[in-house]
Amino acid sequence: MQNDVICIKMIGGDDLIGKVLNETTEAIEMEHPAAIVIQRDQSGKMGVGLAPWAPFAESGRVTLFKNAIAARCNIDSALENEWSRLFGSGIQIASAATLAGLS
Repeated sequence: MQNDVICIKMIGGDDLIGKVLNETTEAIEMEHPAAIVIQRDQSGKMGVGLAPWAPFAESGRVTLFKNAIAARCNIDSALENEWSRLFGSGIQIASAATLAGLS
């Protein structure tokens, strides 16, 4: 799998981000799935926040059945970094601009 942290759109409307642990033809097992929440910051700009989804799942593992998934996609490194900081290993992915000293 090219990128093991993905975004999933559930048919119920939830947007989730999490690390794929296992995938079969019928289900995806994710570690520490988080709901993506669109919110305004104090300056009035729209931003993205992450909130635990199924926070009481044993070991943070959740099985999502594919018949309940509307779509999935890879995510940009900024959102993956935020998920990793809050729920994952904490390892951050540097952008090309950062590595070139442009940021």
